[in-house]
Amino acid sequence: NEAAARRNEEEEKASKAWARRKEAEETAKEAAARKMEEEEEALLAAVTRMEEEEKANEAAARTIEEEEKANEAAARKIEEEEKANAAAARRIEEEKKASQAAARREEEEQKANEAATRRIEKEEKVSQAATRRMEEEEKANKVAKRRIEEEKKASQAAA
Repeated sequence: NEAAARRNEEEEKASKAWARRKEAEETAKEAAARKMEEEEEALLAAVTRMEEEEKANEAAARTIEEEEKANEAAARKIEEEEKANAAAARRIEEEKKASQAAARREEEEQKANEAATRRIEKEEKVSQAATRRMEEEEKANKVAKRRIEEEKKASQAAA
């Protein structure tokens, strides 16, 4: 009887130990399932983060591309402005040369006018001198005519 009671007791212990092992296995399975679930969530979160980073990188790439296009447009505009400035500088230089040429022509014309004025003044002096000589000759002619008249009268009186 005692032996049967001990056997029953040992079987009961073994059964309890088996139940505890089963419970521990079940707990371990649940913990493993929870751990897998957490890892899956972490993986999904990592994938989501990667997708968001990829979108952010694509947006950044687009922004960089747009900035590059804007820089190229600005560079073209600067180049066009430089060309326009160079053309304006050439025009200004040409206008300056034309202005200098006009000033030289004006100076030459002024010198020619002054020379013409001097020639006219000389011609006027020559003309005035010729007029005085003619006047003197006229006076001399009148005097000679009067003398001839007087001589005629004297000759007629003598005859």
